Amino acid sequence: MNILPFKFVRKTHLASLEEILNKKERTISHASGLIKEIEKGNLDFEVNEAGDDELGNAIISMRNQMKSFAIAEKERNWATEGLSKFVDILRSNNDDIKSLCEDIIKNLIKYLDANQGALFILNNDNPSEVFLELTACYAYNRKKHAQRKISIGEGLVGQTVLEKDTIYLTEIPTNYINITSGLGDAPPRTILLVPLKMNDEIYGVVELASFHDIFPYQIAFVERLGESIASTISSVKVNQKTKVLLQESQSQTEELRAQEEEVRQNMEELSATQEEMSRVLKEVQGNEAFMNNLINATDDSIISIDKNYNIIVCNKTTTETYSASGLQVGKGFNILRLFEEEQKEIYKGYYDRALSGEKFEVSESYKYNGKEQFFIVNYSPLRNENGEINGCVVFGKDITESTEAKMETERLLKESQQQSEELRAQEEELKQNMEELSATQEEMERVMKEVQDNERFMSDLIDATSDNIFTVDKNYNLLIFNKAFQDVWHGQGLDVKRGMPISKIFDESEIKGHMQLIDKSLKGELIQIDVEKLIGGEINHFNVIYSPIKNDENEIVAVAIFAKNTTEVEVAKKKQLELFKESQNQAEELRAQEEELKQNMEELSATEEEVRRVLNEVENKSHYNNELLNASNDSIVTIDKNYRIISFNKAFNVAFEEQNIDISEGFDILSIFPEEIHEEKKSLYNKVFKGETIYIDDQLENIGIKNYYNVQHSPIKDQEGNIIAISIFARDITEIKSLQLELEELKKKKK
Repeated sequence: MNILPFKFVRKTHLASLEEILNKKERTISHASGLIKEIEKGNLDFEVNEAGDDELGNAIISMRNQMKSFAIAEKERNWATEGLSKFVDILRSNNDDIKSLCEDIIKNLIKYLDANQGALFILNNDNPSEVFLELTACYAYNRKKHAQRKISIGEGLVGQTVLEKDTIYLTEIPTNYINITSGLGDAPPRTILLVPLKMNDEIYGVVELASFHDIFPYQIAFVERLGESIASTISSVKVNQKTKVLLQESQSQTEELRAQEEEVRQNMEELSATQEEMSRVLKEVQGNEAFMNNLINATDDSIISIDKNYNIIVCNKTTTETYSASGLQVGKGFNILRLFEEEQKEIYKGYYDRALSGEKFEVSESYKYNGKEQFFIVNYSPLRNENGEINGCVVFGKDITESTEAKMETERLLKESQQQSEELRAQEEELKQNMEELSATQEEMERVMKEVQDNERFMSDLIDATSDNIFTVDKNYNLLIFNKAFQDVWHGQGLDVKRGMPISKIFDESEIKGHMQLIDKSLKGELIQIDVEKLIGGEINHFNVIYSPIKNDENEIVAVAIFAKNTTEVEVAKKKQLELFKESQNQAEELRAQEEELKQNMEELSATEEEVRRVLNEVENKSHYNNELLNASNDSIVTIDKNYRIISFNKAFNVAFEEQNIDISEGFDILSIFPEEIHEEKKSLYNKVFKGETIYIDDQLENIGIKNYYNVQHSPIKDQEGNIIAISIFARDITEIKSLQLELEELKKKKK
């Protein structure tokens, strides 16, 4: 029995209790301070050593874990925002690959806070010569920028393509690269090279240099971005190739039309030439001009040479062709001077064959100003009236356009076949990728249970793609879907929500098929089909994959549906098929035109002997007529309806040489008269052009001396009776007129 209601405690024990109490108070106070800092959102506060303070240590551990979560969340947000930003860039500028690359490298340098970078695109246009081409760069110096082509395996960039993997360097090779500014230059601290890879196929390399470290999450971001860039570059290349094929096809169509018109014109010219030749046989006047116009009217090159290889006649096309090279080719020019020493014997052999009586045809090609040109050349002997060979004629037909069109058609055919094989390979790779994606579903299920934030992260991840992705449970209700899927149905006036039955989403005509495929997938089957769907009045093509989703117990609980829009690929295939068929049709048309051109050349060659005979006759008669006209002391001139001189004789020319007037064909005859009588002369000429023959007495003053002429103006008609020119015969009557004037003066004096 206690007499006192108290319990005695030892003083030492009491002191120990007080110390424990104080320690607990300090622990609680310290923990309260830590919690208050955490409540403020400050996870970077300084902490003293907690010792054996379990509560403080637990709070500090919690702070560190929250800080790690915050950093990881910040890195994920940074990567998600970056991907979203670059998705907009890739979508907004995907018609010009150079502008797209420049936009990408500029924004990537800024987003990573790097200092220098470049983007190399794999150029595989020529399968035998595949190389990396510097397409865009940021802050590169001129020396580095000059090397625009890099072979596979060459340097770090080439090695990245070879290994198909990222290269991150913190020890930079000496003189590899310097980052330059206005104040100086220095080597970077780190270099990152990431392949632009999609479905294990390389499309290029991005190279970044920085003064600071590039962290693993940033490297992972660049790798993920590289896949999107590779996908966009692949689409742009396909679009550009399709566009080029379309333009080339249109160009070839235009060329075919032009060639058809040229064939028609050639036939018309050939017909006109034959008619003109029959007219030339009956008329002498103007025959030489006619023959010159005849050989100058064609775009073909025509040259005739004598037995010493000197040019007798060449047409305008020939002279213009060689004058562009600085050679004045004309009558008397030795044709062997046109060739290099090693070619002289070859062409001399051709000429000797023709000069020995052989008529033949050869196909030739030349390189002129860096461009290859193709010709069909006909060699034929020339004979005189006695049948003796005195020269040869060479007809050169330019067939560059038709030859190039034929070669281009063959190239398009080969390229179309290669593209078809590449598309089939891409489809197989896509199928394999989808199977690999299905294999990762189980791992994704586990990750979703372990990390609370992964659902939102996965949502951002699937929203970064333009493919439609959604999942359906065993009751055909919608579970998860991405933004692309939501936007498609929102555009059709339907607001899709989680838990919504798919029967409310798809049409009655489609829902039964979807359910059957979902049932098969719920039984464990991976299904891949191609479907067509009418959206906005246009048919869209989709590659759809139905993949089962399993839980931790390996039970199938849902189905994931991936719908990739392959409309562009299908349209590209269709265009390529059309281009292939069109190329075949064009090749047939070209062969028909070649045959028609060959026939035209044979017809033209058949007229060759007749042309030569007529040419000799024309030359003889023309010379005779000229001598006849020049034998007259009267001035003779002919003018056209524009009052321009067509021809004139020696007397007319001499008369005006004395007045320092240079008379030539095309000279305006009105200019020899005073300006005040121009209208009077025009009125006179116009009357003659209407059919009148007019005689007048005219006068011209030369150095103060008046000369008097009796002038006859007569119309000149063609075979059809149409007036085409005027002939003017002017007889000098100055002496007679002077006598008449003197007689009149004497009569006046007598009066």
